[in-house]
Amino acid sequence: MLGTAAWSSARAEGAQDTLVAMGRYLQAVARLFADTGYRVDGIEVGALDADVRTALRHEIAQLAQALDGLLGPKAVFVQDLRGYARRARAGGFDSPQQRRNAWGAIQREVEGIARGADDVLEIVSRADSRLDVVIPDEDRLRLGQVMRQRRLLLRRFPEIPPPEAAGELLALDEMVEQHEQLRLATERFRLTLEGKRRTLAA
Repeated sequence: MLGTAAWSSARAEGAQDTLVAMGRYLQAVARLFADTGYRVDGIEVGALDADVRTALRHEIAQLAQALDGLLGPKAVFVQDLRGYARRARAGGFDSPQQRRNAWGAIQREVEGIARGADDVLEIVSRADSRLDVVIPDEDRLRLGQVMRQRRLLLRRFPEIPPPEAAGELLALDEMVEQHEQLRLATERFRLTLEGKRRTLAA
């Protein structure tokens, strides 16, 4: 997992290396969601006491809703990043200011994603959570660390200058692909949790 030191180092090199660093981070997060979902899917919840089932079902619903709140803004963000890259390659900006305005509008979208990350962090970090029944403590700890790190990186995203050169746009394409892979992994994780919730309600 890339840390903030790696991000800061890449940022000093400019937009291209920053986007590459962010793409690698997103790839690592997608793997974490995929691995955690796989482990959650293999946990049996059918024999739990009624009170535990009720509490766990409620927390799973909260986490699934928080993940939904993360997925919505991310889908728009990915779409707008793709649109920016296409427009930049086609010479669709009439002036540097127009390019900066378009990029700035995208940068402002990260706040919605950051709020979603905060909601997920709050749920997986609760000391009295019953989620440990379906999400092993080690995985919950890693998810919490990832959400904290993600919040920090998202707050630094507005520092990236508008990608313009061919290498920067290629790095942007790769980062967008990693965003999409993370979105898909997050959605699969959410569906896995929903499956557990339905089992608990049966």
